[in-house]
Amino acid sequence: MKFISDNLENLIIKWRRHIHENPELSNQETNTAKYIKDELNSCRNIEFKELTKNSVIGYLKGKNDGPTIGLRADMDALPIEENTGLSFSSKYKGIMHACGHDAHTAMLMGAATVLNEIKDSINGNIKFIFQPSEEEQPGGAIPLIKKGVLEDVDMIFGQHIMLIGDLEPGTIAINKGPFMASGDIIEITLKGKGGHSSTPEKSINPIILGQKIINLINEINNYILSPYDISSITICKFISGNAPNIIPEYANISGSIRVFDNKNRDIIENKIRGIIDGVCKIYGAEYEFNYIRGYDPVINNDLASDIVINTAVELFGEEKIFFTKPIMASEDFSSYLNFKPGAFFILGGGTVKDGYNLLNHSPGFKIDERALKFGTEMLVNIAINALKELKQKD
Repeated sequence: MKFISDNLENLIIKWRRHIHENPELSNQETNTAKYIKDELNSCRNIEFKELTKNSVIGYLKGKNDGPTIGLRADMDALPIEENTGLSFSSKYKGIMHACGHDAHTAMLMGAATVLNEIKDSINGNIKFIFQPSEEEQPGGAIPLIKKGVLEDVDMIFGQHIMLIGDLEPGTIAINKGPFMASGDIIEITLKGKGGHSSTPEKSINPIILGQKIINLINEINNYILSPYDISSITICKFISGNAPNIIPEYANISGSIRVFDNKNRDIIENKIRGIIDGVCKIYGAEYEFNYIRGYDPVINNDLASDIVINTAVELFGEEKIFFTKPIMASEDFSSYLNFKPGAFFILGGGTVKDGYNLLNHSPGFKIDERALKFGTEMLVNIAINALKELKQKD
């Protein structure tokens, strides 16, 4: 069912532009939170509260008892200097909404506005979760969960506007099961023995050790993990030495690990630790190794995914739904899915032919604002359809 009038669409665009123009970094979203509460003040049927710093949690109790559906949007911006040329570009140097969180927030505000108006036709409850700090680990989801944000939630949904796959507004992409990867970091410090390049036998060259370690780490995908497992092990930094005739004492290596199964995270961590330990023992070097766990994989629930898919078919038609392969990006929406069933999906944000060709996290990232209406419609109808589905299963 279509709910978004031209007036509301214009209001959602206005909200998005204001938030885009006034970005705030992770854990600093004070003004954004205030703006949300001020703009939604007329939604008298929704009770708002701050569960954690800078969060805004809205609770709408329907006319009749029933399940509770959570809808989540993130609010934080990135430390990026904007270069879009938009009339509503960021007012603040070095801070930009380059990942679409301004759009996510505005669309959830629009959904709250609609659902507030049709409260008497809702059999159940809706919880609106405006979450701070998605971009900065450990993320804003875990503190909210610890404060009980999910205690009365039966199913939760979220969306992310993206330009991947040249998705036009009014299209979505989703995958049942594994959808987005975990995002872990490895940090390795090697301590060898410095010396003159003319006497390498009297030194322990950490560059040679690092080369061997990197080569062995790169073999994990091929010979340790199953060929049916999707993973990415990428070394992105290797720094050592500062002169052509000095063997350095230290080398620093770091990279990222992305998988869709927590079991494989354990395997990879243990194998890398064993590789480093073995190589360093052979050559008599010392080392420090840190494996920093980031966000867990996003694993979509089948029933929740079906609700998203069926809702999109009703609104846009089957030809507008794309079943994508798992995405190597990570998201702290995974934290909610560790506790409650739910689904996360991609909202098409614009096509190359229309000039939307720079991906999220780019200084020139722009979205086609026609997508705002479609994303809002998705949230409203997902909430309604999920309540019906869960009510039928009671």
